Amino acid sequence: MSRVPDPALSRVVLIGTAHYDFLPALASVEDNLLSLADVLTAEEVWGLPADHVTIVADPVTSADMLDPVVRAADEATDTMVFYYAGHGLTEPRRGELHLALVGSDSQRPYTAVSYAHVRDALLGSRAARRIVVLDCCHSGRALGTMADPVTAAIDEAGAEGTYVLAATAENQKALAPVGEPHTAFTAELLSIFQNGIQGHGPLLDLDTIYNHVRAAMRDKGRPLPQKRDRNTAGQLTLVRNRAHASRAGDVRDPEREFEAAMVEVYRRAKTEARYTATYFFEMLRQHGGLATARHLLNSSRVSDGFTALWERGRLDLTVEAVILQSRFASLFTEVERERARARLAEYGYVPSDLPMSGATMRTRLVEVQGFDARRHAGGARAAQGKCSWHGVTCDEEVVASVLVRDGGGDAWHAVCRRALRALGATR
Repeated sequence: MSRVPDPALSRVVLIGTAHYDFLPALASVEDNLLSLADVLTAEEVWGLPADHVTIVADPVTSADMLDPVVRAADEATDTMVFYYAGHGLTEPRRGELHLALVGSDSQRPYTAVSYAHVRDALLGSRAARRIVVLDCCHSGRALGTMADPVTAAIDEAGAEGTYVLAATAENQKALAPVGEPHTAFTAELLSIFQNGIQGHGPLLDLDTIYNHVRAAMRDKGRPLPQKRDRNTAGQLTLVRNRAHASRAGDVRDPEREFEAAMVEVYRRAKTEARYTATYFFEMLRQHGGLATARHLLNSSRVSDGFTALWERGRLDLTVEAVILQSRFASLFTEVERERARARLAEYGYVPSDLPMSGATMRTRLVEVQGFDARRHAGGARAAQGKCSWHGVTCDEEVVASVLVRDGGGDAWHAVCRRALRALGATR
């Protein structure tokens, strides 16, 4: 192919099970899904419309997993991509691969979805090309390893235009390294999609992608992926080569950079602040970075995520802090930027202009007294017994008057119990 698959006629289904009732969690699977959706919808990579990429996170039933595959397989006429990350289970007698659901049990493989059902849905598709990517596992290990024989899945690539790429060979282990944002195999795929391959032309075919993933895994001493294709399927173009575009003078895309920055604060909140922003993740997945930012910014109340990060002293990881980075000034009106600035100021935080600065709160609690409206004669909300620390966003009961010291000097605030608890950590 001399072009990428037609985005209008192609579909991608990304499925990942990160949380389990009976199997070890695989936290990085969640990030795999969001990052893959982000890069595959980038115009300079493939340019898929967002509604042509379906994400299924933590499927509970077989229908949760299979219905989106059947639907996408029916709609796609150019290229159909199926991706799964999570635990893989094998049926002991026949060695067949099963893809784990939230409630799957390694002792009961029938509680997972047989890969044969996925295969049948794909082979019944009208798509000219069908691509399967399996980053699956058998069981979690102490250091984040997962094991799964996937030879049975690889052997199913028997139709023209079908390409199956699997994370491991039979009886080998695929890795989900502790502390890394993605599983090892998917991390290498993402690296190619995001950065391209130096020395290659403007387009990347499946075999080129596979060979570079395999080489990277070999260089790192990690399990080697396997592939199986039919006839010339490996020569099919999948994505544009961003490394080639960079040499030709790629134009900066602030909106795409903002999307990446939003994904980055989600990841850092999880790893550095021990806060998993599940609702935020879903909003990013469904609406994208800019729409998510504007929705949260224009809300009359701060989000639970904002409050959680404030209580952890990490307002540098909020959407508001990202909005105020100078590199994104063109994406927001001055009114929107001022709203973000004011919200952060209400909570005692003055952001640095440096991206992802990791700055800390600039507020310290000096004194706590019982609420006394006379201390707040200059503040209308506080004088009326309303929380002045959160401004108009808080209707919770005021429980104390506090003296707070920050970059602007000392000031008395009327505070609710939630504000008092958070300020107590700044003493």
